[in-house]
Amino acid sequence: MYYTLKQFLNYILILFVMAFALNCADSKQENKNEDNKNNAENLTSDTPEIFAPNNDPSARRNDETPEDYQLRIAGENNVKKRTTVNYLYDLNGNLMDEGGIAEEVEFDKKGRRLTHTVYRGIDKINYTWKFKYDDNDNLIEFESFDRNNVLQLKRNMTYNEAGKLVESTEIYTTKMNEINYIYNYNDEGLLINTIGTSSKGEKSSEKKEYNSEGKVSKIILIDQNGSVTAERTMQYNSSGNISKEILKYPNQPEQVTTYGYNGYYANEIITPLQKKVFEYNKNGNVTVDMMFNSAGGRQHKYIIEYDEKGLMTKKTRYDGKDKPALIIEYEYEFYK
Repeated sequence: MYYTLKQFLNYILILFVMAFALNCADSKQENKNEDNKNNAENLTSDTPEIFAPNNDPSARRNDETPEDYQLRIAGENNVKKRTTVNYLYDLNGNLMDEGGIAEEVEFDKKGRRLTHTVYRGIDKINYTWKFKYDDNDNLIEFESFDRNNVLQLKRNMTYNEAGKLVESTEIYTTKMNEINYIYNYNDEGLLINTIGTSSKGEKSSEKKEYNSEGKVSKIILIDQNGSVTAERTMQYNSSGNISKEILKYPNQPEQVTTYGYNGYYANEIITPLQKKVFEYNKNGNVTVDMMFNSAGGRQHKYIIEYDEKGLMTKKTRYDGKDKPALIIEYEYEFYK
């Protein structure tokens, strides 16, 4: 087995809070206006948030987002490189840019990602990720480089005989800090505890609880003082799909997310601040993705197209007047 980008990013994202506490680093959450043309460079990939639902509607596995599903099937379909190109339009629907590369992902012949480069603006590198694997296809090394090709983060991973991640080390080169993570599992092989220790001796942890069906029912983040910093509780319907999430932070109101389904696929996700609505084709791929604010105003609308393999070929974002604001095209180079 090997860990998908989503699985790896799940560790990065869940442990981000832990690393935040251990590093005492500043973190900024960009407040995106989905209809603002200045944010085009941020719209080419699905960036999951901490505690984001892991059963996003067009995913085929519970551990991957639609974007990571696309990357997985690209590898399974002998893709050598996927290039994402943006075409940006002004408020009058006129083409502003003839197309600039936004992302490039390279795969080896086994379908594993080797590099993932994200560009800022037009063809200017923002950051690059590099991946290395062992003979069992486990991801054993991850490196993140900035726009100047300076190494920012290096992560090494160790697995047991069952292919379970048991230890990882993150080295933050610019902050001169190192964090070691230990992963503990129950007798069923389910991850129940992750403990992070910095080079300064500071600790934080993440605990998971499961229901009788083996689905995660609760995730708890604990800081170095033993205090709970966040708690996420999940409820499921009779089909085993998540129906409600409750997110709690100390001294703050609960944040509740509910899910509606049309058969197997979630067609509605509602939070206190927004509502997401999805439509699908016969293959279960999302073809329409819309988000509305709490007042009912539409924040974004995407129309998505696919080829016969199910690979995404085009993603169009429309403004409030249903004029194209951004067209994202996906180009594929295949191994012969």
